[in-house]
Amino acid sequence: MRFLLLKRRSRLGAAAASAALMSSLAVALPTAAGAAEPPALMTGLITDAVTGQPVPGACMELEHPSYLTLVAKACAGSDGRYTIPGKAAAAVTVRTHAYAGGYGDRWLGRVSRSESGTMPLTVGATTVRDLALDPAVGTLHGTLRFRDGNPVGLIAVWVYPEAAGSTMIAGTRTAPDGTWSVPNLPPGNYRLVTSSGALESAGPFTVTDGGSTTADVTHLGSVLVWRTLSGTVRDTGGSPVAGARVALWYPGYGDVASVLADAAGVYRFPPVVDGFHNNYRIVVTAPGYGATWSGDRPHPFGALPVQALPAVSDFTLRQDAGTVGGRLTDGAGDPVVTSVQLRQSNGVLHSGYTTSDGTYLFPNVRPDQVTLNYTTTGPKQWASRKLSEAEADKYTVAAGAAVTVDNQLFGPTGTLEVRLVDAVTGELLPKACALMSGNQQCVPGGIQRFEGLLPGPRAVTGQAWPVAVNATDSVTVNPDGVTVLTLRLEPLTHAEFRVARDPDGTAPGFCVRLVAVYGTPQPASVQQICNYGSGTAPGDGIVTTVPAGRYQALVEPQDTTRYGRQWLGADGGTGRRAEAAVLDFRLGKGTVAPVIKLDGAGTIRGRVDSVFQTSTPRCVRYAPKAVTGSQGCATPGSEYELTGLGPYAWELEVSDGEAAAVWSGGAPDRSKAAGVVVTVGQTTRFDHTLRVDDSRIKLTAPESVKVTVYSAVTGDELGTGLAVSMLTGLPAGRVYLHYEGSVDCWYGQRTPATLDRAHRVGGALNLPVAVAVGLDIKPGVNCFAARPQLWNPADRFRFSADVQGEIATAVATAVDTLSPRTAQRRGRAAS
Repeated sequence: MRFLLLKRRSRLGAAAASAALMSSLAVALPTAAGAAEPPALMTGLITDAVTGQPVPGACMELEHPSYLTLVAKACAGSDGRYTIPGKAAAAVTVRTHAYAGGYGDRWLGRVSRSESGTMPLTVGATTVRDLALDPAVGTLHGTLRFRDGNPVGLIAVWVYPEAAGSTMIAGTRTAPDGTWSVPNLPPGNYRLVTSSGALESAGPFTVTDGGSTTADVTHLGSVLVWRTLSGTVRDTGGSPVAGARVALWYPGYGDVASVLADAAGVYRFPPVVDGFHNNYRIVVTAPGYGATWSGDRPHPFGALPVQALPAVSDFTLRQDAGTVGGRLTDGAGDPVVTSVQLRQSNGVLHSGYTTSDGTYLFPNVRPDQVTLNYTTTGPKQWASRKLSEAEADKYTVAAGAAVTVDNQLFGPTGTLEVRLVDAVTGELLPKACALMSGNQQCVPGGIQRFEGLLPGPRAVTGQAWPVAVNATDSVTVNPDGVTVLTLRLEPLTHAEFRVARDPDGTAPGFCVRLVAVYGTPQPASVQQICNYGSGTAPGDGIVTTVPAGRYQALVEPQDTTRYGRQWLGADGGTGRRAEAAVLDFRLGKGTVAPVIKLDGAGTIRGRVDSVFQTSTPRCVRYAPKAVTGSQGCATPGSEYELTGLGPYAWELEVSDGEAAAVWSGGAPDRSKAAGVVVTVGQTTRFDHTLRVDDSRIKLTAPESVKVTVYSAVTGDELGTGLAVSMLTGLPAGRVYLHYEGSVDCWYGQRTPATLDRAHRVGGALNLPVAVAVGLDIKPGVNCFAARPQLWNPADRFRFSADVQGEIATAVATAVDTLSPRTAQRRGRAAS
């Protein structure tokens, strides 16, 4: 069988084969004078490992890495050089086997096929493989047993040179009776290692030239469970097949051991340790019958491993197998090496490689209809010259019939045009890219063209992030003409931020923090958008996705010793949020923010005192706490410092979580705050004393969910907490409460019948100074979905008397009498 372990050639046989091959297969293709060299799969030099001289007649074979079928073969000339002619239609890996008369065999990295490496055959290139053969070799063999004398079967034995840290030189597998053998070892001392468990004495064992050294060793493990592999072999009529060969086969190794069925068709392997047999397959052969693999498969591809078989595994041999073979050529008509797969109608697969002359053969195909496909550097292709499995020709294999299927692959003649459009407008996305099979094209204009393609199904991804969502679709590229694919990409909400370059032409690094304007929910984490990354230089700007809504941008330079923070204005920076540009990010649209113009940096330093005896940190903030964190905070008696601020008048909030929060200049809210001016390279002094006790809100609600308090004048977030908690540190004045439970609503003393009027009024709660207000939030009763508008102090005299009365009544109803806690807080004032 072509996929069984190839027998080792004798050195005399190898020499004879070399001579024969030199006059036939191994002869290089003739080249006309002045013509290009014929394509080659592999070339190299084979030398003597001792003298370094070339080894004429040495042969190189390429084998399938799993099934060990011969793919190609060539022998060296008088200069020791060999060339294996041929072309690869796809990247395939092979085992390399070199041999010569009077020398030990050699595989990649080993002197044994077992544990040897594989090499790739590359499309359009010749693989180079030089190697040296050892002229002096010996054999190391023995029996591996447990301490009780029982054999250790079906386990890997690895051979290492004695020197510590040396690399494995060979490997093998023990038969069920524990025997093993490793030829081709150069003279020297060796130690043994097994794939499972330690050895009592692992060497060293000395190998001599031409000698055979016995290394019987003891395995220190213990047997947990023995397993016997047995069963019967019969034909389709139920009669026993006496003398059938039943072999244990391992991928990339071949037959490890075999037994013959007796007159009753019964086979039995010696007992083996349960677990050591994993990944082995069983194959049964007999003259006049097709091979049957474990799981009743006709080919090792898909054969069941022994661990998946029952304790007793019976096999049925058939005499009706046919063959399917042929020759494969590329678009230019040249034979090619690639993977070929035969699929039967029941899903059973046969797999292998074409050889260097393009031929392939599946010798054990049961009667059925089959299709064939071939691997290329692009999509698979099917016989005969079809681009998909649905179109593939079906070939009928009759009992004992030989079916020939020659096929020519399509060449790289296809052209694909990918049009990338906005899914909503249908307009081309000018900066979109297309990605196909690892090849990305980003020609501006929104149309990407791939030429010189092998035809067949292709998956293409359109990439326009952050402008649009990436989209993937499949298309079958035709062998002729232009195939057009239109990818519709759903638009994303995105924004572009750019920075003005310095006089020296460099772009400063920056980050943008988006702060929601009242009416837009603030994301759980304030989005940070930067034009630089770890280890990368800043660019002019950045385009990125953003949440839909209205935001203002706080710009934080990468180097705050050189540049100062700023609120992004329409034309330059500012320290007043009220003067900052409002960025309106529309769903599915793009927004270009004003150009960031960075200025120098200065510092604000000072001390916050309080007339109350508190121990909590006292903080001065130039932006919401979600942005600044603990920056600008200090313990009582210590000074705070705000560095890296731009040269503007800054609105500053002062709070400690106990006294009422206040703004610079003693303002109750940001709209009336005085600006604290920063000068480049200098420190501005800003001290403040907290003098007003805080107002508090004690919440009662049906759910313990988030409640946020907003200023009804500026929309600034004043505090947040759970709906069963006490909100502290609030300034007196008008506020809105947002309840985020199973029902999302805004607190207000109004009824659905008065929604319009209450919406204008806003349902604002006017917090008195240093008073604890108790609120019982009842969605649908005093908490409604309509978000109130910001309260404009200029409108306070425009309300009718009845509306003003309703507001006063609502506030009076909500306010509790001063509690002992409130009185205690007033008592905290210093004398």
